[in-house]
Amino acid sequence: MATSNLRQKMDMKIEELHLPMSNLPSQKYRAGTFQKSVAVKEAFNKALKKSGLSREVVAEELSRLLNRNISIHQINNWAAPEKRDRHIPLDCVGALAVILNSIEIIQAALDGSGYEVIGPEEKAYLELGKLVVEEKARRKKKRKLMEKLGI
Repeated sequence: MATSNLRQKMDMKIEELHLPMSNLPSQKYRAGTFQKSVAVKEAFNKALKKSGLSREVVAEELSRLLNRNISIHQINNWAAPEKRDRHIPLDCVGALAVILNSIEIIQAALDGSGYEVIGPEEKAYLELGKLVVEEKARRKKKRKLMEKLGI
């Protein structure tokens, strides 16, 4: 009986919080907003072309990085605009960004969400900007403390 009471108390603590649908942040988007398969295929084709790599090389390197076989046929299916049921698996996207030296595929999937993808160079600028803002805030705080202390 004690075990039953304990289980009931634990079950009450694990309850999932249900929000009304109107309170979800995603409700501000139109239905279908994130149906991005055409945009992702287009970005993939653009990145392939821009990279100058053959699809065979991409398949081979993707296979190496993922430690599983990715065929040229899969690459062709992902790139084919008419094959709307053939999507790039999520676990391939990061490796493709590195192989093709492009974040366009990821950005195509996020377009309209308010999120942005940045590359390594942009990341350095972002980090520098954050440091500049932090230094400015520290200088301001230091100035106020020195005034308070009469220094």
